[in-house]
Parts: sequence; structure tokens; C-alpha cells
Amino acid sequence: MRKLIAYSLCFVLTGCASLATQMKTQLDIHPMALQTELVNGISPNQFRQAEQADELILSEYTIVTTDRLYSRVYPLVLQLIEVSHNPTMTPVVRILEDESLNAFVTGGAFIYVNTGLIQESESDDILAGVLAHELAHLNAGHNPRSQRRSLWTNLAALVAGRVAQSDSAKEVINTVRALAEPAYSREHEREADVLGVIYAHRAGFNSSALASFFIKTAQYEKEMQLKAEQALKESYYAAQDICRRSGTTSEKCKKYSQAYTEKKQRYESMELARSPLFRSHPIDSERIELIHSLHAYLNNEGPIPQNPTAQKVLSVLDFLESDKPVLKEAIKLHNEGYLDQAERLYLDVLKTDPTQSQAAFNLGDLYANKGWIQAAIENYEYGLKYEDRSDIRIKIDELYKKLRSPSHNIR
Repeated sequence: MRKLIAYSLCFVLTGCASLATQMKTQLDIHPMALQTELVNGISPNQFRQAEQADELILSEYTIVTTDRLYSRVYPLVLQLIEVSHNPTMTPVVRILEDESLNAFVTGGAFIYVNTGLIQESESDDILAGVLAHELAHLNAGHNPRSQRRSLWTNLAALVAGRVAQSDSAKEVINTVRALAEPAYSREHEREADVLGVIYAHRAGFNSSALASFFIKTAQYEKEMQLKAEQALKESYYAAQDICRRSGTTSEKCKKYSQAYTEKKQRYESMELARSPLFRSHPIDSERIELIHSLHAYLNNEGPIPQNPTAQKVLSVLDFLESDKPVLKEAIKLHNEGYLDQAERLYLDVLKTDPTQSQAAFNLGDLYANKGWIQAAIENYEYGLKYEDRSDIRIKIDELYKKLRSPSHNIR
């Protein structure tokens, strides 16, 4: 049924390639979104929302106040904050009684760390790597960016316009969300991986230690999968045995069969969540490779990683930590929607310094958003003369595909 819906969806929206392009346009994954969040920091409204989430978490979890655990975690958080893009942040750290290897944030300055993660982290380097990753989520505004996206409203309108009054419209919209939301989340995870490794490196920790955490979580996930498979087999054989002995119409047989069916559904849902299409995180092997290549680059032991997200984050940090007032003003205007003024300043920057690739790339983004595809490509390609960026090459490929579309009017 899901395949049928997906195929129907692609047909209704004039092809999967068109759907992917429209999703990518809506998704908040471009460099300027990250840059804006790193500059603006945490707003009072974001903090209030996080306080409300904190009340719910406090009602669901047991909070651990053991000095031994807290005194290990809190100094690491402070050390990482000092080198982050929000060094004045006053963190609220909660240690939760939970054996799973996890930490998470909800926005604001709230950081939650499970006891299982603390106990299983063999070194402060590993624990700091995970905490740096969560701090990166906060500084990059991933929670607020996720909450305020209008993707679902826009896609719903898009589908409604194409499907009209079809009874399957709601099901199609839900499928769009299931397809797009994990992709959005995966890009946020990649950003947090890169930014977190940089924070850990700047704070003096072994920045490759986060890879050890992903290796451990992969092993943990495998163990959980094997346990689930074993429980499913035991439930199946128990149902078969009961039904054979008491008859297939007996209440006992129905009860055991229902229990097996429910376990099977949970197992299939778990397997679906782990599939490349629907999982909310990048696969562990990809993350481990990225961390090692970024660690080598930060320690002058290797080239800039070819991963597009790494190049995007490094480019943003290079700009934020440089002294380029005109370009910064252009980007500020661009973020605020003053596109004509931003365009003039970008062009002024390029007149003063023709090698300023960031101005050319941002002009490309501006023109692409206006639908001026040819102008966008020209600026992207101009910037590539001075800075080779794989993420920009991906944008160019997507725009050339759009140019070849019969419905496109060239500008």
C-alpha cells in the first residue's frame, strides 16, 4: 500500500524529481539559515518554549542529582560553551534516569543527558563529543527551525491543488511528510556532527571520539534488534503451540495470536524506521567517516572533507569569524528579505574583490530563489573558480535539470 501511495504521489506531483526539488526549496538547510541562527542566538521565546517542554520531561523522567554524575557532566558543558557561538549561555543540565545511550535538547538552554550515556562513556572525550553535538543543535537553532517551517502547509496546498477533492489527499500528504521530514532531520544531524566536532576540537578534546560513540550505539542497536527478533520468534512459537493444543477457535489461541500480531507490527515499524528512506539520522558509517575526515582536517593531517554539509558549515564559520563588514551587511539584508539591496551590496563586494566566492555563491542563492536560473548558475560557476565546493556543484546540477524541464521559462 505504501509503495502504491508513493507512486501515486510522484504521478500527482508531476514526477519524483519535481517533488524532490520542491522539497529541497522548502527545507531550511542552506548556509544562510545556519548562519542566521549562529549569529542571533537563543531568543526569549525559544527559552520559554523550552521551559514548557522541560515541565513535561520532569513529569515523565526521574531526575538524578548525584554529585558524582553531575560533577562529571556540568564542567564539560561549560568548557564546550566557552568555545561555542553562544559563550554567554547559562545551561540547564538535567541528568535523566534512563539506561539508553542518549542525550538530547529541546531548545533554549536545556540539555538532557541519560545515565546510560554517562556510564557507558569510557572517556570524557566521548562524553564531550556527544555533549558538543547537542550544544551544536542548540546554537544552530535546529529545534526552532524545525518548529517554524511552513513545509507541511505549503506541501498540503500543493497537493490539494493537484489532487483537488480526492479522498486520498490526506493520505498523500502524510506520505509526503513521512518522506521529507527524515531528510530534513538528517541534514540537521549532519550540521550538528560537524559543528560538534569543531567545538570539541576547540575545547581541547579528541574530536574523533564521537566516532566511538556511534560505533557503540550501532552495536547497541544491533543487540536490541536481535532481542526483538528473538522475542518475536518466541511469541510466534508460543502462539503456534497454544493453538495446536487448545484449538484455533479457543480464546487462549486468539489471545496469543493477537500478542504475536502486535509484536510483529512493532518489529516491522522498528525495521521501517531503520530504513534509509525513513530514518531520522544519517547512517552510522557515513557519520563515522565524516568525523574522522573532519578530525584530520582540523589537526592539519588531511584536506577539507568533501562532504557537502562539512563544506557548508566550514564556509559559514569562515565567514562569521572574518572581518567582512560589507558582505555581512549584504547577508543581513538578504536574510531580512531586502533582496534588491542585498544584490547591490554583493555586486559591490565582487567589484572590490573579484575573488570573493561567498558573495558569488550568495548571489546564486538569491537568483535561484527568484527563479532566475541562468543567472544563478553563472554566479555559482564563477564562485567555483576561486573555491571548489561540492555542495555548490550539487546546486548547479539541480538547476541544470530544472532548465531542461519543458515547463521552465529561462531568465
